[in-house]
Amino acid sequence: MTEVYTTPKETMIRKELTDAETEIVAGGSPFEDCFGDIALYRAGVSFENVCFGSDRYYVGSKKIDKELARTLRSESTKLWNSKYASSADMVGYLREWKQVLASDYNIDWNGRLGTYEACVW
Repeated sequence: MTEVYTTPKETMIRKELTDAETEIVAGGSPFEDCFGDIALYRAGVSFENVCFGSDRYYVGSKKIDKELARTLRSESTKLWNSKYASSADMVGYLREWKQVLASDYNIDWNGRLGTYEACVW
C-alpha cells in the first residue's frame, strides 16, 4: 500500500525564491557567459553574443577564442589604466595597443573599437 501525504492548499507555505534558486529552476540564460563591456570593445574585440550557441569573438576580421578575448580585455585594461586613463589619451592608447597586438599576439588590428551583436544562431 502506498501512502501519499498532501498539504492542503490553504496551509501551503509560500516563499520567494532566491536568485540562485531561480537560476536553477529557470535553467539559467539562453546566452553563454557574457563579459562584454567597454574594456572588451576598447581592446578591439568584437563580440557576437549567440543565443543557444557558442559566442564568437573577433579582432578585426580575425576570429579568436573566448580565452584570448578575456586575456586581451585584461591586458588592454592594464595598459589603459597604467598610462592613458588619467589623461583620456585614446589616440596614444590605440597606437600602443595596436603594437602590442601585432608583436605579442600576431594580430593585425585596424584600430577600430570592438562591437557587440546579439545573434540567435
